[in-house]
Amino acid sequence: MFLAKFHRAYRAHYEQGEAGVELYAGAFDLVRDLNTAGKTIAVATAKSRGGIDRCLATTGLAAYISHSRTPEECRPKPDPQMILELMAATGIGAAETLMVGDTSHDLKMAANAGVRAVGLTHGAHAEAELRSAAPLQIVAGIAELRAALL
Repeated sequence: MFLAKFHRAYRAHYEQGEAGVELYAGAFDLVRDLNTAGKTIAVATAKSRGGIDRCLATTGLAAYISHSRTPEECRPKPDPQMILELMAATGIGAAETLMVGDTSHDLKMAANAGVRAVGLTHGAHAEAELRSAAPLQIVAGIAELRAALL
């Protein structure tokens, strides 16, 4: 009973902060430009379904994201289920899929799904932790990611 009450209170507090979510400088333009270039963009997230939907709407990215998966719908990272379901939903195979992640969980999920990955160091995990997951490349920010992807 106490744990359920605590979880509801924590979620309510966390979700209030999602209304003010801000993207890293250049992130919106990168997603838009990838979409314009014909790339399919999907999201595998640790957020709740409501959380990712709110964040995509708040940031204006919803128009550019084809699909998303959350731990409410799939097993959590680093299990590959999220990526595998996204590939099935988009019809895009492993050879054409690239995971961009800021945690070792993201990069290990990609490896477990048999897809390439790029680590982004300005997120949750430090570069050394990202490197331990053996990504294709490590980039320090959105500008470097843009150079790698476009």
